[in-house]
Amino acid sequence: MQFYCGKIDFDKTHMYNGDQPLILACSHPNSFFDALVMGAYHPRRLHFLARGDAFKNPRAAKALRMLNMIPIYRLSEGKEHVENNRDTFDECNRVFKNKGTVLIFSEGVCVNEWKLRPLKKGTARLAYMCWEEHGDTARRYQL
Repeated sequence: MQFYCGKIDFDKTHMYNGDQPLILACSHPNSFFDALVMGAYHPRRLHFLARGDAFKNPRAAKALRMLNMIPIYRLSEGKEHVENNRDTFDECNRVFKNKGTVLIFSEGVCVNEWKLRPLKKGTARLAYMCWEEHGDTARRYQL
């Protein structure tokens, strides 16, 4: 990272590194690089939601899964694939049951500009699903 970027300032003092499930909802100005930076500098092991079409090739899918990436399917990738998001949310739920962290780029797209774009509903759906599944545990962890 330092070779590619030169100097990197990443303030970990306010980062959550507790022992509860966590959803990291981030903006997404720099494509795949955003996930690399978060994965390299966040104190917890991250699971990343990534574009579903990147998982079409079985070899690529295997490599992405080894990097803790979970496919998320958008309408723009084909309505027939959106049903696969049930498996995606089940997998996220397994991460939360193990007190893990899921990183989602809430804008749903990568646009290289320095303003927050409209948020998609995936982050709210993920949080609500976790709340329903874990009930009192989710309230205690303030998900």
